[in-house]
Amino acid sequence: MRKPNKLKNLADLFACAWCYDWGGGRIFVAGKADSIRNFESNIYELKCSTWALNLEDAELELSREIHRLTQEELELESFPMGIGDEAPGEYVDFEQSGYPLFSNDNHNLLDAVPEIILKKAVKMYFDKKGSLGDYFTEDDPYEYALPNDLHPKVYAVLERLCCAELKRLRKNHAAHERKIRQFDLILDSNPPIRVKTDQPVDVLQGIIGSGIGVFNGMPQSGSTGLKMQASSSKSSSFKKWIESMTVKGHKVCSAKGVFAGEEAGALFSSLFSMFLAKRLNR
Repeated sequence: MRKPNKLKNLADLFACAWCYDWGGGRIFVAGKADSIRNFESNIYELKCSTWALNLEDAELELSREIHRLTQEELELESFPMGIGDEAPGEYVDFEQSGYPLFSNDNHNLLDAVPEIILKKAVKMYFDKKGSLGDYFTEDDPYEYALPNDLHPKVYAVLERLCCAELKRLRKNHAAHERKIRQFDLILDSNPPIRVKTDQPVDVLQGIIGSGIGVFNGMPQSGSTGLKMQASSSKSSSFKKWIESMTVKGHKVCSAKGVFAGEEAGALFSSLFSMFLAKRLNR
C-alpha cells in the first residue's frame, strides 16, 4: 500500500474514534478525514468531519476538528477508553453544528445533511432511545399517525419504521392467537383422557351426547383475568352452575396440562378452570 493511502486510512480511523464529543454521551454515526497534509517534518495536520447523535436532545451534530499528529501516533490506532481520555497529538481547532431531527422549524438545516446520514441517524435514535409506540393511536393499536410538519426525509424514514413495526405487531398478535389456542390436557377421569390441539380424541367420540362436557371454566365475555376472578367468586353463576351439575348427579373432575402455551396444574384443578362433567349411572 502506498504511504498516502495508508495515512488516509489511518486518518479516517482517527476521525471515527476521536473527532466528536464522545465524552458527552454522543453516538458515532459517520466520520472521515477531509484532508491530511504534512505540517512539518514527521507531523501531519488532519481536518476531520464527524457526525454524531445526541440522544438526549434528538439532535444530529457535525463536528469539524483539526489535529496534528506524528505518523507513529496515527499508527497506534488508539480509541477512547474512558471519559478522561484525550486524543493523541495536538488539538488545534473545533467547530460544531447541531441539526434537530424532529423539529418543526428550520427544515432548511436538515436539507444540508446528506440523506444517508439523516436516514441512519433517525433509525439509530429509535433503536436506542425513541419509541415508535408514540405514533400509534390508543383506539387502534394497528394504526399510526405521523406529524405532517416533519422534514420530508425524516417523515419518510419514520413511515418505513412504523410500517415495519406494524408488521411486527401483527405477526406477534398472530403468534399469540396461535399460542392461546394450544392445549395439551389430561382430564382426571377414570380412565384419564388426554386432549391435544388438532388431534382427535377417540374415547370422546363414543360418549358425545351422553352427558359428558368439557368446559373452559370461564364466563363467555370479559378478559381472562376478569373471567377467573368472577368464576372464583362465591356469587359466580358459573361456579353455581358447576355445583348444580354435581347436585344433579354429574361428576366434576379437574384437568392439568398445558393451556395457552403455559403449564397449568392448580389453575385447572379449581372450579373456574377446565372440567369434565360426567353423569353418573343410576
